[in-house]
Amino acid sequence: MHTDTLELIGKGQDLVRYLRSYKETAWADWLDQCLDSIRSGHTYGVYELLACYRGIAGIQDLYICPEAGHTVPDTKEIAVNEQLLLMVSRLHECARSVTDRLEREAAARVAARRKRRQSVHGAPVPAPAVKH
Repeated sequence: MHTDTLELIGKGQDLVRYLRSYKETAWADWLDQCLDSIRSGHTYGVYELLACYRGIAGIQDLYICPEAGHTVPDTKEIAVNEQLLLMVSRLHECARSVTDRLEREAAARVAARRKRRQSVHGAPVPAPAVKH
């Protein structure tokens, strides 16, 4: 497994533990499922993980507080949420790094196939049309 993927899994596991320590089970369970997919070698797990950052009520909007049923003392609420925001941001950075690498690798595979076909057929193979 690539080192950036291992870093992503490590940061994800840290965040899952952190969330569970404050009784935030919904997000912890969801992230755990994404990490299981990634550990199994399924790249869609990384894209699923990134999906939790999209839109309203994404993980970046999570706020740990007693009113939401979390076990956090009032005196530590701000510090806990600052740490949460930092962990969520770092996990996002790692996930983006992994998807960037996956996309570069996919582009390289396509270019290599095109080059092999060109050498077999002796003529340039046109690039596929891109739909926008």
